[in-house]
Amino acid sequence: MRLSNLYKPLLNSLRFTIARLRFDYEATRVESFDFQSLRHVVINKPDGKLGDTEVMSFFIEALKRYCPSLKISVICPEFIASVYKDVLKVTHVEISQKRPKFREIDAMAASLEQIGPCDLLISTEMVSRPRDLYLCHRLKPQIFAGFDSRVKAIAINLFERNKDRHISLFFDDLLQMGGIHADNCAYQPLFTKDDEERVEGYFEGKKTIGLIPFGAARDKRLKEDTITKLCQYLEEHTDAFIVPLLTKDEMETKNLLLSRQEQARYLFLPDLSIREFAAAVAHLSALLSVDTAGVHLAVASHIPLLSLNQGFGDEPKRWLPGPFARAYTVPLAYEGKLISDLDFAIIKDDLENFLKTLGFMK
Repeated sequence: MRLSNLYKPLLNSLRFTIARLRFDYEATRVESFDFQSLRHVVINKPDGKLGDTEVMSFFIEALKRYCPSLKISVICPEFIASVYKDVLKVTHVEISQKRPKFREIDAMAASLEQIGPCDLLISTEMVSRPRDLYLCHRLKPQIFAGFDSRVKAIAINLFERNKDRHISLFFDDLLQMGGIHADNCAYQPLFTKDDEERVEGYFEGKKTIGLIPFGAARDKRLKEDTITKLCQYLEEHTDAFIVPLLTKDEMETKNLLLSRQEQARYLFLPDLSIREFAAAVAHLSALLSVDTAGVHLAVASHIPLLSLNQGFGDEPKRWLPGPFARAYTVPLAYEGKLISDLDFAIIKDDLENFLKTLGFMK
C-alpha cells in the first residue's frame, strides 16, 4: 500500500476539522417551515449520481406543482445537467466539477445569488466535505437540510429523522415538514419524447430482458461465471432478447457475450446519453439489475424488475426499488452476501419465479 493512502484518511479528517472551525456554525433545529414562503431552493448534487436524481425527481416535481413561483437551482456536473434543465425543468442549473475548489464555489455562489438569496440549501452527502461547508458559508441559507450529523449548520437532519426508512421517504418527509402533502410520490421518467423516439428503433417491439451486471463499486459487480450462467439460463428458458446494458469500459463482458452461440439473441445498444439510457430502460419488457441507477429508472417507467442487493447492513435497504413502484418488483438480498459473492445457483430459483410470474418461461 502506498504511504499516501495510509495518511489520506487522517489528512481528510484534519481538513474537515479545519473547515468546521472556519465555516460551520450552530443552527437552530427546524421542525417545520412553509415552502410557500420560500423564494429560492438550492440542491447541491456535485456528484451527479443518476440514481439519486431519479429518487429525488418526485420531490422536485412536487415543489414545482405546489409552489409554482419557487425558484429551484441545482448544482451538478455537466453530464447530467440536461436532465435537470430539460426534463425536470428546474429554474437554474449551475455546472460544477465533482470536487470544486473554493474559488469555483465562489463563482457558483455569485451566480446563484443572481437568482436570489438562498432560503433552503439541500445536500444529499452522507459524509460532508470542506467544500460542502464552504458552499453553505457562501450561500448563507435560512435553512440547511442535509444528512451529516457532524455538521452543526444542518438545521434539518434528514438522516436522523428517517434513518430506518427508504431514501425516497427522506424527501417526502421534507415536503411534509414544509407543508406539502403530495398525493403522487412516483418517480418521474428522466427522458423526453425526443429521447424516446431516438431509442425505440433499437427495440422494434421485441420482447426484451435488460441485464445490468455491474454497479460502480467493486462489491456490486457480478462475477463473470455468474453472468455467463445467468445468460445461458435466459437463452434456454425464455424466448426474449437479452439486452446487456454495459458502459464502454465493460467491453470485455460484451466480447464474452458476443462469443456465445446464441449471440443473435443479444441486443447491444450503442453509446447512449444519460437521457437515452433512461429511455432505453423504459423500452424493456423486464430488467434484471444489481443495485445501481437502472433500478430506479425502471421503477420510474413501471418496468418489471428483479434487483440484486447487498445482504447486510441498513444502507442497502434504503436503496431498494422503493415504496412507490407500480410494476412487479422483486428486490433480492441474500443474508451475509455481497453482490460480488453471488453464484448463479443462489439466485436461480428466485429468477425462475420472477420469469414465471411474468409469463416469460418457455
